[in-house]
Amino acid sequence: MYIAQVVSSELVDGLLKVIVSITNGIITVSREFNTRSSQDENWLKRMTKREVDDLNSLEKFAPTIIIGAIDLTEFTDVEPISEDILTPRGIYQSKLRELEGYISAIRKGVISDTNTDFIACKTWLTDFFDSSYIDLF
Repeated sequence: MYIAQVVSSELVDGLLKVIVSITNGIITVSREFNTRSSQDENWLKRMTKREVDDLNSLEKFAPTIIIGAIDLTEFTDVEPISEDILTPRGIYQSKLRELEGYISAIRKGVISDTNTDFIACKTWLTDFFDSSYIDLF
């Protein structure tokens, strides 16, 4: 069982930085959680629980790694769809990455800033912007 403790919390240049120490008595890790916007009262608990769940998952996964050659025959890489992608925030984050791709292509002269797909992506991001997404930028 992991125990979490806030080690420090500071507001620097509009960014709240919270350092949390998580330990099970054997393993101790330190995680920094950041936010640029107000959060609900359970934000830190939710973020810490996610880290603890990841640590528990790693403890179960680590023993399954076998030392030696890796057999790649009959291997097909199918990446599972993350549940986070299906949330409105995940969709917004995906569209934001798409916009960054368009901006890179514009800077390199591959497309112009009048490209209809670029404009549609930018319009979509504007239409669906939520202030809680500001930390994605």
